[in-house]
Amino acid sequence: RAPAGACRLGTTPPPARAVSAAPRPKAVRPLPRSVISRADDTVEGIPVSGPGARPDPADLKQVVDAAERVPANITQDDFTAFYGILQAQSAEEAAGKVTELVDSGRLTEGVVEAALTTLTKAEQKGEPDEVIQTLRAVFEYLLEAYAYVSAPPSLDAVDDVVRRLGDMEQLKEKDEMKMSDEQFEENAVKEAANAAEITLEQFREDVNKFLASMEEQDAGFEDQVKQLLSQPGADTPEQREQLDQMRAMRKGAKEQMARVNGILGRCIAA
Repeated sequence: RAPAGACRLGTTPPPARAVSAAPRPKAVRPLPRSVISRADDTVEGIPVSGPGARPDPADLKQVVDAAERVPANITQDDFTAFYGILQAQSAEEAAGKVTELVDSGRLTEGVVEAALTTLTKAEQKGEPDEVIQTLRAVFEYLLEAYAYVSAPPSLDAVDDVVRRLGDMEQLKEKDEMKMSDEQFEENAVKEAANAAEITLEQFREDVNKFLASMEEQDAGFEDQVKQLLSQPGADTPEQREQLDQMRAMRKGAKEQMARVNGILGRCIAA
């Protein structure tokens, strides 16, 4: 999630198109309970009274209408779907509306970008905190849901491998490793590929695509940073610290992906 105090373009999460580097599958997976229940930590986490209280629906509608005028590859249907979620009166209702979008195939990149565009415009205009909090909460929930349902099997397999490699480090710390690091790594990749029902060759082909996409996204991120820091008053020590944290996260993710790629290369060559 974005830092609690993030109120600028450079510290908002990446656009939906950065979620997955591979083409979206023809069919999406249903939302698991773990994602649906996350609405309790986002939408319902906004106070209903006092500082940061849920905003007046009319204020939200005004912000969404303003965002609709921003030139972008986002349709009126995307904004309509997003605004429908904003009208939810509870976390359960918001999660239900998102689930309906998933089941009908209408939870698209455009819907998530409509949420991001609205949030970004609201931050730039200095809208009230309660409006920003609500927009960010809904955006983050939509982004997580979209990332889950549109993720290709190979991306799930990468996550599986990273988890298994984490288990390996724990076993080493406890001096409970019963095989070499190389053997454990190769077993992790093979088991993850089997679980995702993909071949090692397809797995590596997709990982190479992910790495190429991450390079492109890094370039886009730095362009976005330059635009952000060029704004009056934006170049602050706090802002640079947040951006450095984001760079470190991106670097770590790329290093993990490269490690998986290297292990796959060993397995295929064996």
